[in-house]
Amino acid sequence: KYTMKKVDYPPGPDELQSVESKKEYVRTEILPRRPYIYMGHISFLDFTELGLKQPLYIDIVRDPVERWVSRFYFNRQRADSFIRNPYNFTRDEMKQSLDDCLQIWINRTGCTGRSVKATAECLQTRPYEGCKAGYIISMYPEWFSGQYINSSLVSVKRAKTNIERYYTFIGITEHFEETVKAMETILPSFTDELSEAYETLKSKHRNVGTLKSSPRNGTKDIMRELLMDDYELYGFIRQRFYIHLNCLGINMTKHV
Repeated sequence: KYTMKKVDYPPGPDELQSVESKKEYVRTEILPRRPYIYMGHISFLDFTELGLKQPLYIDIVRDPVERWVSRFYFNRQRADSFIRNPYNFTRDEMKQSLDDCLQIWINRTGCTGRSVKATAECLQTRPYEGCKAGYIISMYPEWFSGQYINSSLVSVKRAKTNIERYYTFIGITEHFEETVKAMETILPSFTDELSEAYETLKSKHRNVGTLKSSPRNGTKDIMRELLMDDYELYGFIRQRFYIHLNCLGINMTKHV
């Protein structure tokens, strides 16, 4: 028997910076429920730092540009549907496209008239002056390095080390069916739960993104430059993913 908990809003990065705060969180929220499945937006946490055995980590990542496009429109859609509006979007702000917001950011920072690479470099060296919730920055290095460490320790190298050392499996959203099959193979005791989660996600995906529109190619090109660290980790994870599928005897149904 085990306890499963879905966590929509885990502790913020500032809440678990000290070893003492991490120990208290693990002691009160996780250890009493063992064996425990903790599901949600949870970044890496080093249990060995706390003198504890590291749990089994499993995650799913997505193409970085597509992830940001979905994030951008999801924030506006949930505000438009009155589910949650943490950014206090106005009606006009909810109608802004990602193309609009990137151009506003470029114009306000004076980064116009440059090549794709030079535009991205200019944006990265100046204070953000774009739309609400429109700041595009790599997030995978922090996610896999751990949100609950000093920001100076976050790096692509650290993230790769943690992935190799602590993550049993990382799936790919673009290969979601294969990801679920792999998880069911790795964790056969939780096949029913994984299948249920898969059907739930499929249902949710049919009902979100009504405000979403695909950005122009020029916008995506600049985004890829801004998200170079994310793409380095995404490529690293994809290689690992394909190796795992091969070892598990799972065939690809499509290639992306």
